[in-house]
Amino acid sequence: MKNIILENKIHINAQQSSENMINFMLCNYKDNYKFEHLKLNYYTVIFLLKGKIQIYNANRGNKTVLSNQFYLVGKNTVAKGTVSKDSEVLIMQFDHISYDPIKVKFQNFRNQLTSKNYTLCPLDANRQIRIYIEQLKDILVNQIDCQHYIQGKVNELFLILQLFYTTDELFTFCYPLITNASSFKEMILQYSLKTNSLKELQQYTGLSTSTFNRKFKAEFNDSAYQWLLKQKAGQIKLRLMNESITLSDIIREFGFHSHSHLQKYCKTHFNMNPSELKKTLRRSD
Repeated sequence: MKNIILENKIHINAQQSSENMINFMLCNYKDNYKFEHLKLNYYTVIFLLKGKIQIYNANRGNKTVLSNQFYLVGKNTVAKGTVSKDSEVLIMQFDHISYDPIKVKFQNFRNQLTSKNYTLCPLDANRQIRIYIEQLKDILVNQIDCQHYIQGKVNELFLILQLFYTTDELFTFCYPLITNASSFKEMILQYSLKTNSLKELQQYTGLSTSTFNRKFKAEFNDSAYQWLLKQKAGQIKLRLMNESITLSDIIREFGFHSHSHLQKYCKTHFNMNPSELKKTLRRSD
């Protein structure tokens, strides 16, 4: 039996839906199925109907999603996951929110981020969300391919969140959307998947050095140099969790000159050598 069964899928491409790609999937995963090095170019909402899944990404660390919970993975994210029990998952992907009231609310939330400390967390599905999930399953079963109706269902999710969940819950679930409200930040997150070079990143934005540094500090509350170092460290950890990845692969993928160069990097950033780091990560996976 295959580890993954894709039962139904609807895909609305950008031209059909106001430049907003929307994708619904209903999947069954067997116990111990692993997602390896997924590059998610869209916001991805995972509704776990039954089972248990652990998701890891370089920015947010490990998150466990349980049965009857739902979780948002940010756009332009590299992630991996492990299914701990046979699981049924409904997945919704979209490029952006077109519902103006929630866009305004997210912008207001974004202005509060400096005074609040939130971590991205799954939410428990209340009665309204459970009804909503059944409606999404109905769309898949009946292959309803109407762009306006499907776009409306994406907007409806955030209306339910706004009406039936607390502000703190909205913050913790929607954190990737809130923090990505800036086009500059979205540009950085997207292009940083392609390069670890600060010079290339700045050139991609087309901004002067002073303007780039000022905007970067305002958006990420960190210097671009330090932020890129943290991103690289997170990506290396993510790759090393994959049992098929060797240290030679890491050297090649991340531009290290030699094994000794990688050794020095790991000692500096992780306080252990590459082999120790690999063993530690795979024990905790």
